[in-house]
Formats: sequence, C-alpha cells, structure tokens
Amino acid sequence: MAQINSLHFSVGFGDWSGDGHGKLRTHSIEIFSLDGSEVTADQIEENYLINVEKLGFGLPELWEAPEQFDPEPEQISMIQTQLSAIYYGDEDSRKVADEYDLTLWSDENLKAGERLPADSFRITIYEENGEVAFEDTDPSVPEELRLAMFIVLSGLPELDWRLLPQPKALFGRYGSLLTENRSVGYGRIF
Repeated sequence: MAQINSLHFSVGFGDWSGDGHGKLRTHSIEIFSLDGSEVTADQIEENYLINVEKLGFGLPELWEAPEQFDPEPEQISMIQTQLSAIYYGDEDSRKVADEYDLTLWSDENLKAGERLPADSFRITIYEENGEVAFEDTDPSVPEELRLAMFIVLSGLPELDWRLLPQPKALFGRYGSLLTENRSVGYGRIF
C-alpha cells in the first residue's frame, strides 16, 4: 500500500449550515509532509485536540460571537504562551503586548531586513474601540485561515500546508469551460 504524503481538505468559515446569516467562505487546502513521512487525518485530529487542551479553546471559540472579527486578547495571549506564536507590531501594539505579557517583535526588526517567521502574526489596534486584531503577513492567504492552520498544525513540525487555487469550473457555474455562463441542472435543484 502506498504511503500518503499529503491530504486535501475543504475548510469553511461562517454559517456552514445556512441557518443564520447564510454567509460561508470555503477554501481548499493541502496538508503535506516536509520529510516524506505519511500524513493521516488521525494524526492531524489528535494534534489539534492536544492544542485545544493546551489553549482551553478550539477554533469555533475564536470567532464565536456575531460579527467577532478577531480573537479575544486572552486568546491571543494563550496562543503565544502555549503554542509559541510570534507577534509583531508598532508602538500602539506595544501597549497591548505589555498588558497581556506578550513578547513583541518590533517593526524595527522588519526595517532591518529580517524576515518574519512563519508562526508570526501582527497585532494592531482598531482606532475606534481599541480592540486587538490580527493582520496577516501574507495578504494572499486570509488571516483567519492562517491563524486556524497554525493552531491545527502547531506541534507537527514535519507537516505544512498551502492554500490551493480555486479550480476552473468545467460546467454549471459562471465562466465554466463547457457551458460558459449557463446553469446545469437548474430543474433538478429545488
């Protein structure tokens, strides 16, 4: 039997059941081995559960309340202390870092040409209300996905992940290769 070095998953953020606001953002990702070892769903699940136990919360609690765009400051603190996340930011961020006893990489490191580690997240402060927010270091990857995958894979240094591009539609969607902008099976779905 062949060893599996990567697994593909769909990950969703929002109202997956459609019983609330109905908005759902779905991404396709690949989790892969950096050292050629086998990747299993059990391995990923077990590691996530270990991280949930360390943090005292799981992914659903990060964005639990309606219109909660960012983790709570206490959650940010737990992510750093328990999973060794690295935060960076400016002077406004320093106030938050000091309040929650976070180690903060400064923007001065970046000006000196240093690269941010993969497990780094920016802390910013919303001017209006002073809440803590994450700002991603890679704008091509949604910030909530990057943070979620850090929590899922922290503790598995032999694994990494990547966002997969949305494939071109073959038929039945806008811009489909075979049917252009025409629907397929409209009468079958009601």
